[in-house]
This record gives sequence, structure tokens and C-alpha cells, in this order.
Amino acid sequence: MMQLVWLPMILGVVMGTNEDLVSELPTEFHADPSLLWRKVSELSSLPRVRTKGSRYRFSIHKEKTFNDTNVIPEDHQVSTFLQQGKPRLFFFLLQGTTNMLSFIVTPCGSEVFWTLVYRHQNDTGKLDQSAITNKYTEPPLKEYSGREPQTFAVSQPRQGLYQLQVRALHRDTHLSLYASLQPLSSIIPRQPKIRLQKRQRKRKLTVRWEQSELDPFNMHYCVVINTVRDYKSLCEARNGMKSDSIHSFHEKLENFSHEPLQQHVVTSCVRKKTSYTIDKLETGKKYYFNVFVINKKTNLSLPYGSNTLLFDNRTHALGLKDNKPVSVSLRHFDGKAIFRYKVTSKAKLGIPLEWQVLPCGGAVDAEIKLQRQTIIPRQQLSRYTRFKVDTPKLGQRYALHVLSSDTEESHHVSGVEVVASMQGAVLPLGLLPEEAQVIEYVGLRQCNSVTIGWQPVPQQEGAHYCIRVTETPPHSAATHFVPSQSNQCGLDARLKTSTDFYITQCLDRSPNEYNTVLTQKISNLKPGKQYNIQLTVKKPKGKTLSYDLLHVYTKSKCS
Repeated sequence: MMQLVWLPMILGVVMGTNEDLVSELPTEFHADPSLLWRKVSELSSLPRVRTKGSRYRFSIHKEKTFNDTNVIPEDHQVSTFLQQGKPRLFFFLLQGTTNMLSFIVTPCGSEVFWTLVYRHQNDTGKLDQSAITNKYTEPPLKEYSGREPQTFAVSQPRQGLYQLQVRALHRDTHLSLYASLQPLSSIIPRQPKIRLQKRQRKRKLTVRWEQSELDPFNMHYCVVINTVRDYKSLCEARNGMKSDSIHSFHEKLENFSHEPLQQHVVTSCVRKKTSYTIDKLETGKKYYFNVFVINKKTNLSLPYGSNTLLFDNRTHALGLKDNKPVSVSLRHFDGKAIFRYKVTSKAKLGIPLEWQVLPCGGAVDAEIKLQRQTIIPRQQLSRYTRFKVDTPKLGQRYALHVLSSDTEESHHVSGVEVVASMQGAVLPLGLLPEEAQVIEYVGLRQCNSVTIGWQPVPQQEGAHYCIRVTETPPHSAATHFVPSQSNQCGLDARLKTSTDFYITQCLDRSPNEYNTVLTQKISNLKPGKQYNIQLTVKKPKGKTLSYDLLHVYTKSKCS
């Protein structure tokens, strides 16, 4: 095989850029000029040699061949260094027929000027002496001047050599090159929406994105965060790294999880994860978030989406209108929310200010303040709770602070619903007794029935109770763990769509019944079975609320 040292000279002769070097070639090329073409063709047919343990499976031979010959390999991104004002030539050899030829040229921080031209074979498929020395006269396929990554596709490309001439305009820079016989739609993934989720505690923020639909098993992700501008390429963000090839560049990226490049840039590669959390952000600063995708099979890195945010760590209060419920997602607010109510002239003075707090999915802590002074101490709420503020005055602003009980709990608590009122009427969230437990009278248990009891709601007029029974499989997780409280938020919608209730019984209580405890026998059950019982209540102008859940079982044999 010919020594690689001759390859740049041969390519220059083939392209007509080194005409003076024809006489310096070995005599074998003068005897058969078509040998030039065959020698160049060998570059595309050499075996692929992969490194052991490399995450990106790059080919050592392709990297080395590119550095020695400037021949762009197929389906493998490579990187090179450009000196300011000094032109560089790169080549791609197309053999055989194909429907598409795609190029991706990525400057790494400095403006470049590049031109792509085509050099064809003669009619015999060989390069004779005149074809070698004649200059190329066809117009370029594409020209570009700037610092943006560029893509270019040639439909129904002709066989031959494609020459890319590049020059750095203002300063030295790196350049990434990629060529493929695939269409760009099969190379560049669709960019998803980049979501930003603020976390109030420790000034954190989480960046989230969807997994790539294109070649998802080979895609890794990197995040670049800074306070200056958007970055158009990953190599531009990491341009300060001393790297002669894109291989070592990506290798370094994989070896750290959170590396500040400069004062204003943070770069992190998270492999196949689709989120990244950064902390210690500064209030009042604008941050730029750029996500890049790296195909570990082809070494190709591409932009995958971006977003910006003016970071504000302060918690903004939500205003409440009298007797109007407001629901918020505590997950969205990182487990902390503030509700504010102002006593206006429309309020009925002389009556208390009543609050209703309905946690959704888990326990929360709540306290009420007036002029930053706590008037109702902080307490943990695991179920529907009422607060009362006596003798509120006109113009006063009350603030209800709600936050997750602990950091882990914020992942389970989905939200909270709050209402404040001075109308003295029935509040829209309804009412539950202080003890919202449902008990079973074990002595009345039968093989096909159980009897339960519960305290009625205050102001029983119009109260509509429903008992829903669900059979529990003997070996299911529900047999060993039954949550004590039901998620009250969105309960009406869930009850309408649920179809797994074994028995449903509903009953109304008239205002003439002043029983301290209500009872109900649940019949038509199966012997030796286990059941979950949910008791709900609804007022005409309220919403459905649930008592605590109850787990029961029937006798295995009937007496």
C-alpha cells in the first residue's frame, strides 16, 4: 500500500491545486495516471478499527487518516484546526451511485469562509495527464461566510471528488466536518421544547427535554448554561479545550458532570438522561440554556434545543377573591406557595375570615401571617383543614404560606386548593367533621356484609353520602398498604371515570336527623374477601370530599 505521505500531494494534483507537484510524483503514476484515482479510492475501503472501551466507538484509522490526508470519512464527524487566513483543503470521494450526499460544516467560535466544489472523472473513469493539470472551472456547489453551523445536501450526486476549501477569517479556530450518503432528515433529530422548572430552594433550576426520536439508543446529551448568549454548537461552547480531534473533545465531555469553562459558562454531559439540575443561580440574571445531542455511533454533535430565563427566586403571592377557590401545583412552585387575601369594603365586617385548605396527594405545612407577623402558627395538614381569623379589619392583607412538609414530600404532593371568605355562607369546598374516620363494627361482621359508622358533616342539610366498595385481590399491594387519606383534589372527575367499584350505595340525610353517628350496612359481599371502602359526601353548592379510607374483610364461612 502506498505511504500516506503521498496522499495530500496526490489529492492536490487530482483537484488541480498542486499542478507543480506532478513531476515529483513517483514514476508509477506517470505510467498510469488513473492510478491516482485508484489510490484515493483505497481510503474509503480500508477496514474500520474501533477502540476498546470508547463510549463513542470512533475509528482510530478514520481519525488518523483524516489528520494525514484531509479526506473526510463517511458517517463520522471529525475535527481540525484552522490558522487565521491560511486556506485548508478537505476532500470527500464518492464512489458508486446514491440518491443523496449530505455535508455538515460546523465552525467552533470564529467566522470562516468555505467553498464546496466538485471534480468529476473523465468519460473513461480515469484521470489522464490533461485531466490532472486542468483547473476546475464549474461554479461552486455552495459558498458560505459566517460562524453558524451549515448543512448542505446534493440530490442525485455525481461520482467523483468533492473539495471543501475553508479559511478562518479573524482568528484561529477549530472546525467540525461531517459527510454522509443519508438525507439530512435521517441525520438531524427534531428539536423538542426545552422546559425550565424553577426550584425555590437553594436557587435551583431543572432543565428538561424529550428523548430523541431519531436513533434514541445512540444519543447522548450535553447542556450548556451561560449568562451571555446562545451557543450554536457544542464545540463552540467548549472551544477553550485543547483538543486536536473531536474524539478527545467528546471523551473529555464524558468525564465530567459539571464543569465551569469560564465565569459565565457551565457545560455538563449527562449521557442518556433527559434532565439536568443546576444550583446557585443569581436572581436578576438572564440565563441561556442550550442542549446538544451527540450520536455516539457517528460522533456527530448537533443543537437539540434552547431556552432563556430571567431568573427570579422570589415567591410571588397569588391573590384570592372572596369565596373563589384557587388551585396550584406545588410541584411547579417547588413545594412552596403564598396566597394573599385583602379585606375589602365588600366584606361583611364583624364576622370571622374563614380559610379552607385542601392538600392534594400528601401532607403540607401551613401558617397565616399578617404584616409578616405569624398569627396562626405553622402546622402540618394531611387532610382538609379549616382556619378562622377573628375580627379582621378593613384593608388588612393576610397571607397563607403553604409548603411541602419536607424535600422528599414535594415529589408526591401534586398541589393544594385554597379558598378564603368573609361572607358567612357555606364555603365552596364543603365541610368535613374534625374526625373524618370511618369505622367498622367488627361484632356485626358477616360472611356477606359489614357495618360501618361515621360522624356526619356539620350543617347536615342537603348532605349526600356515597359508599363505594372495591374488592382487593388477596396478593396485591393494596392488601398490605391502604392509604389513610384519599387525594381530595379532582375527586369528582376521578369518581366519574372509575369503573372498578364492586358496590356503590348512596343515601341522603334530612335536616331532622341529628344523629351523632351515622351507620350503614353494606350487603351483597363475598365470603372470605377483602375490600376497600371509600365514603364521600357532597353538599348542593360544594364539591365532593372523601372521608378516610377503610380496609375490611368478610368472614370466610357463613354461620
